[in-house]
Amino acid sequence: MRVVVVSFNPFLRMNAGGVWNLVHSRNLALVRSGCDVVMLCGFALAGQSPVHLTSNTAYPIEVFTTPVANRVLVQPHLVAVRQLAPDIVRRVKELSPDMVVFVGDHGLPSVLRGLPPNTAAVIDIQGSLRESLDAPRNSAARLASYMYHVSLARRWYPRLKAALVVTDHLGNECKRYAPKLPTFTVPCACLYRPPWEQVCGDRQEWRQSLGMAAAELLLVHSGTLEFYADPRPMAELLGALMSRGLIARLLLATYSLERASAFAASLPTPLRDRVIFRNFPNGEHLSVLAAADVGLLLRDDLATNWAAFPNKADEYWSVGVPVVTTPGLRAIAALVREKAEMGIVIPYSPPVIDSNTLAWFKDRCGESEESRSRRFESLKIGRQSIAFETTLAPFLDYFDKRRRATLASSPPGGH
Repeated sequence: MRVVVVSFNPFLRMNAGGVWNLVHSRNLALVRSGCDVVMLCGFALAGQSPVHLTSNTAYPIEVFTTPVANRVLVQPHLVAVRQLAPDIVRRVKELSPDMVVFVGDHGLPSVLRGLPPNTAAVIDIQGSLRESLDAPRNSAARLASYMYHVSLARRWYPRLKAALVVTDHLGNECKRYAPKLPTFTVPCACLYRPPWEQVCGDRQEWRQSLGMAAAELLLVHSGTLEFYADPRPMAELLGALMSRGLIARLLLATYSLERASAFAASLPTPLRDRVIFRNFPNGEHLSVLAAADVGLLLRDDLATNWAAFPNKADEYWSVGVPVVTTPGLRAIAALVREKAEMGIVIPYSPPVIDSNTLAWFKDRCGESEESRSRRFESLKIGRQSIAFETTLAPFLDYFDKRRRATLASSPPGGH
């Protein structure tokens, strides 16, 4: 089965961040499932901004670019869609795919209207349409963005053959605009599956590099620092644990270094001295996570988070690290409540450290290698429920049956 993935998403261009990690990992999983994957990306180039989009040799990526003046009044990626859509439509037709997957709704109308009506088009939805409304400092522009995306959903979702979503909540949101559209829940899974010996070696190396004592508790946040991943509750949790007698540190493994620096500077001295912030290259951060005792997934009770399944959840679990999450991150909280080895759920802000919660954190301090090894093996089993080979199977089976039915109904010599 040939799958063409189409994206105008500007966040893909530097091979970093949650969108790239999800799309790239899922493309690799499709290749491993026997699909022939080609990815087509369209980007605006404002000034001399480079594009460093690459992948391994498992599937090709073709990049289409167009220059856009820095002074342009509309968002550059919208200009890129208008200018590059004809080239991408032409290339999709040349590739003659069995399925076209659109990463979000960027360029969906411009490309889809140029393809044959029977095209097996799929939309890959990774976030709630309400994200613009949840963002702080709401504005008329954000409201306009929300209304624009809702109008696209109402008009174009019913013309699609299926939707890929990362949570059931997101699937239900999609159904509001296209009740008959089949949705397939494929959470953000991590393909990283190191052996236990490698995890142990990485843990020893990075804890030594970070100056961590054996009994110190290391809390880690991996990823961006945005309104939906606010560092303040992380500091509140660190302070609450320190006030209960635990020796702990917080590592912000983020490329949002400017915000991390400003945040750390705003903390009182006792906390400021216990916060480390560094940027690790995409990929290297996985080995760094092995140094952690706890992975943080602290999210507020917002529609943005109800629909979310952060990549970093399975990245923590891939190295045997349990998570601390909050009720607002519904999909993760449900998994943690079902499988105790995956972590614990606490209130968002302020964190409540009752006796059971305190005991859970104390058990992480200076935990023996034998105990961590047992959890690592348990998490390998627990992760299987969200592994791509598990979650993509119904989606691929659905389209394989459609493809077979189409071939069976085609006249002799037809496509």
